[in-house]
Amino acid sequence: MPYESQPTSDRSPRRHCQPTPTVAVAGAHGKTSVATLLSAVFAHGNQLFGLKTTRCERDGAESRPVAGAIGPGAIDRWRKRCDENDCDIAVAEAPAGDIADGEFSRIGLVGACLTGLRCERTRRFPSVAMHRHAIEAITAETHREGFVITNADDPACVRLASTADRPVLTFGLDKPADFNATAVENHSGGQVFVATHRGESAAISSAIPGEAHRRNCLAAVATAVACGVDFLDAVRGAESVRRLPGVMQSLTAGQNFPIYFDSARSAEPLRLALRAMRPMANKRVLSVVTLDDSPACVETLSVARSMSDRLFVIAQSESLLTASVLEQLGEGATLVEDRLTAIALAVGLADEGDAVLVAGAAPGDEEVERAVAADFVERRLQQSDDQNLAI
Repeated sequence: MPYESQPTSDRSPRRHCQPTPTVAVAGAHGKTSVATLLSAVFAHGNQLFGLKTTRCERDGAESRPVAGAIGPGAIDRWRKRCDENDCDIAVAEAPAGDIADGEFSRIGLVGACLTGLRCERTRRFPSVAMHRHAIEAITAETHREGFVITNADDPACVRLASTADRPVLTFGLDKPADFNATAVENHSGGQVFVATHRGESAAISSAIPGEAHRRNCLAAVATAVACGVDFLDAVRGAESVRRLPGVMQSLTAGQNFPIYFDSARSAEPLRLALRAMRPMANKRVLSVVTLDDSPACVETLSVARSMSDRLFVIAQSESLLTASVLEQLGEGATLVEDRLTAIALAVGLADEGDAVLVAGAAPGDEEVERAVAADFVERRLQQSDDQNLAI
């Protein structure tokens, strides 16, 4: 492999402004999570790292939040700052639009990780094929001697791996792969699973539930190993992450049912989030879902409707309320004007044995929504205490 990491204390200083070995994380979903997990692995090994995602930016000297799209020239400017700060390694989330715009063409990647190619139609890519082709192009931006990490559970990734002219490592839950994971325990406080690679295995205990997180951890571990990190060290680094931005974050405010918040707004991430909720519910799964103006919003609603026992839907605009959308609402689904009202309704109706998923919060709104839910839980508990005292 083109780059092998070394603990900071053991490495020789690199020449100032030497190009920083850079890995891109691309895919239809999970890019931000995998990039963040991968950076945590390097941090665990005392590496000076750079990180660029749609939520944050770190150049080895400074870290700051970022909101929204990465934008023209941003990757190049960030990598130059990583070079100036003598970073050991840099990790960049690679949105499909930025790949298509050539934002990674000047970087010279040492490797690329593809989280998955289960794409959807978007405003930028009106067909699934166009979206998938844009993501796959990241492999051409790696060095000829670079590596590619792919998802063995995704047929499109498997086809891509079979034609790759670079070394390939695979990760997966359901199919044979270089890196596998087996679920041991799922509960309202998270999960335990075992990661395996070439005869080695290690248990990972995480506060983040669901198969999507297991797969994302494997993707990060596989990419780190391709960069020269020891497998067990990579596992411990991924395990050190207790919270990921917008990913299945729990709220514990004294209620007797689990409440989770997740940023999912499209069909596939929402499906995975709801699948993670089901084992936590002995009775119902109550969901709050936002429909945006994506071409695939009808598919998103279909997933939410089929996997929720009680559904509260917020439409970003009245133009989304087409006949096909209204027809899908049906019994058990309620159209609500705003997210805070929907959250209050879901939390208010939930009881012991239920589970609540609040999906689709915009970046920056998560804490406000958590506060609303916590306040409503507190009021419910206080009302119950008052009723008990009256008896």
